[in-house]
Amino acid sequence: MSAVQAQVVFGNLGPNGGGPLSNDNIDTDTMPLAAGFMAGASDTLGSVTLGLYNLNGGNATPTTVSIHSDASGFPGTAIQTSAAVNVGNKGLYTFSLSGVNLTGGDVYYIVLNNGASWYYAGSGTTFTAATGQNGSGYVDMGSYSSSGSGWSMDGAGTLSLSISVVPEPHEYAMMAGAGMVGFAVWRRRAQRAAKA
Repeated sequence: MSAVQAQVVFGNLGPNGGGPLSNDNIDTDTMPLAAGFMAGASDTLGSVTLGLYNLNGGNATPTTVSIHSDASGFPGTAIQTSAAVNVGNKGLYTFSLSGVNLTGGDVYYIVLNNGASWYYAGSGTTFTAATGQNGSGYVDMGSYSSSGSGWSMDGAGTLSLSISVVPEPHEYAMMAGAGMVGFAVWRRRAQRAAKA
């Protein structure tokens, strides 16, 4: 990543993570759900945004998501679980998973843990598959559900999802260096113009 701020690297909600939700959803009260992806580079995870709504008839529901490692093509061990976010009406909800280091080429899974219905991305009843965003090289590894006896793959990753990463410290240093060079060039030109 060569960004200077958190940037969307994967999902189906567009390059800025604010795309539309379809009219269809799947409830997590009957089965856990997951979306898989392969990291395109070694990055530090910042946040995950999902299209959700609550299952409690209008009452906000505390909901968490986890990022899991890969276990032979299915969600494995939880690496980190987010703080609870109160999910209410249909909308986009962002969960912080900051500090998780992703390794390029490794597979990870975002698991919706409780109390919400997960919308598909798209328009109406046309679903949009997740892809790498902003030239990241991230790859969709599908959608998954668990009936209690284990995970099964349901197909392409069409559950609404947007994954953002934060820049590495060396990227801040590169930007600071570029800023200093730009300032030096500007100052030199200003001094020459003043002498003329």
